[in-house]
Amino acid sequence: ETMQIALDRRTAAGELLAKPGITDVSRAAIMRAETVYGAYEYFEEEQKGRLLPGMRADMVRLSADPMTAPVEEIAGIKVLETYKDGNVVYSA
Repeated sequence: ETMQIALDRRTAAGELLAKPGITDVSRAAIMRAETVYGAYEYFEEEQKGRLLPGMRADMVRLSADPMTAPVEEIAGIKVLETYKDGNVVYSA
């Protein structure tokens, strides 16, 4: 949902936050904000936020790729599985 809002620049109520081109941000930058920088904010950047050897495997499997899905469909992407430390802890 946050990625869709950042790309579309509209609130859940449909209010336009900024005109296109004024505050454009890439999907990659949004994904980094939600993963790498999110871990940094919690002082967990040495353990989480990236998929690398030795890092904790906390991640989700989604019903669609938010990096390529149409903007208006991103918020509707479903979580199919959640992994914590490499183990499935939720499965739809």
